[in-house]
Amino acid sequence: NTINMQLNETFNHTQWELKSPKLKGYSENGEIPDATVLANITRLHDWCKGLTSKTIDFETTYSQYINIENWVDVFVFNQVVGNWDYYWNNQNYVSWDGLRWSIFVSDLDWTVGLGDSDPAGMQWRGSFDRNVMYPLLLSRIKTRYNELRNNGVLNLNSIYEIYAEIPAKFGQDLYFKD
Repeated sequence: NTINMQLNETFNHTQWELKSPKLKGYSENGEIPDATVLANITRLHDWCKGLTSKTIDFETTYSQYINIENWVDVFVFNQVVGNWDYYWNNQNYVSWDGLRWSIFVSDLDWTVGLGDSDPAGMQWRGSFDRNVMYPLLLSRIKTRYNELRNNGVLNLNSIYEIYAEIPAKFGQDLYFKD
């Protein structure tokens, strides 16, 4: 499920899918048996809820909750490839210590004009990322985008080379199947 739909309520474990190789006794959308894990997830949820309601200051608290460099890079990446579906039901939050959270990209079937791509960004209107995080990170996103453009990472040739290498890395059969 997506964070934008649940921020007006208390964290409800049945609306989320949790995956951890270390968590024993958990089944999808079931009770979270580890009190520390539940507390850490609730902590992130409540921080996001506080940002949304503007009862928490982002600049003085973000370092306690998120890996900001990662979040900025994911925003840049999603915009470059047109990954608009990400903001609705493909958000993945990951933490190695339970306190600072990163996000990662998955489910790229609506990117670079494939599928029902949404270059106007209609898919992400109303989402937590669009209405809360994007404005808070915008200056950092612009700075990072310019840095990546200026050092040659984000240019048409480098992007084309990455896409051209995909079939070689995964094989033609898998590439065409996908």
